[in-house]
Amino acid sequence: MSKSRIKIAAMIPGRNRIARGVESNFYYWMEYLSHYYVVTIYSLSESEGIVAHNWGISSQSSWLKKIYDSIPWFNKKIGKYFSYWPNEVENLTFSLALLPKLLKERYDIFFPVSIWGVLIGRLVRTLVGTKIVYVNHGGAENFILFQKPDRFIALTPDVFDWAQQKHAEVDSRWIPCGVDLKRFNPHIKPASLSLEKPVFLCVAAATAYKNIETTIQAVSGLKKGSLLVIAKGEREKEIEKLAKADDQKGLTLVPISVYSKGRLIKVSVAIGKGKKTYNKRETIKKREAKKNIERIILGMIGLDNWSVLSCAKWSNLVNS
Repeated sequence: MSKSRIKIAAMIPGRNRIARGVESNFYYWMEYLSHYYVVTIYSLSESEGIVAHNWGISSQSSWLKKIYDSIPWFNKKIGKYFSYWPNEVENLTFSLALLPKLLKERYDIFFPVSIWGVLIGRLVRTLVGTKIVYVNHGGAENFILFQKPDRFIALTPDVFDWAQQKHAEVDSRWIPCGVDLKRFNPHIKPASLSLEKPVFLCVAAATAYKNIETTIQAVSGLKKGSLLVIAKGEREKEIEKLAKADDQKGLTLVPISVYSKGRLIKVSVAIGKGKKTYNKRETIKKREAKKNIERIILGMIGLDNWSVLSCAKWSNLVNS
């Protein structure tokens, strides 16, 4: 069968690097379409087949990770808007580098990912008329639909209903994800797992913003049950270490930061080790001694209102 002359471009920066639905499922879509149309997938990976290399700063760059780890205060603030900002750096730089290619090739249809890809697509649509088709792999994405893609594809009925109610002016369609029959079919022998029931299943990419550690912490607090984590990515070893922490004597998962993002609560955790008994006694002694000193000083200056301790100057006085 001869291919149509329709040219399609898609951006999948994390192809062959990150095992998320947006990479795997989206690639299968493009691979299927390539039998009928001229398809080019732009990715950070090397050119191969229908995949063409495009430059961008990888979110997995070691220097970018070092910056991320060194400024937790910034991560907490920007986390209200972006779950993991190195991903935004990757998508932004990738989209900007892709812009000249989209203008030169004058594709008929462009499948972007991320808000940056959609914004670049909107510019290309204005300049050369390329249509934008956005495939939703998450929840409600208001800002995406504000850009008026030519077609919005929802993978779940809930997102489809939401899009029709909130953005009736956008042409929305529901196309279920489906099942990869090469990997899941009756001829494959099921794996045998000796896990305590009930078994909780967590399937996600092993990346920072997926917060798999939060799920591990939640299940570790249950009296019964097991957690089966199926994850692949740069944080596999770290997640495995967290999962084993609950089984090691004296180790536990400790929340180190909590912030909200819409209806979601994001929690970062670390492995903590409890104090020895004698260390606990020393800590209690120091705390009680400090309280006694505070009471004496307050009595001497005629203050019995403990709210004064919230004053920064008073705290500095007591701690000096």
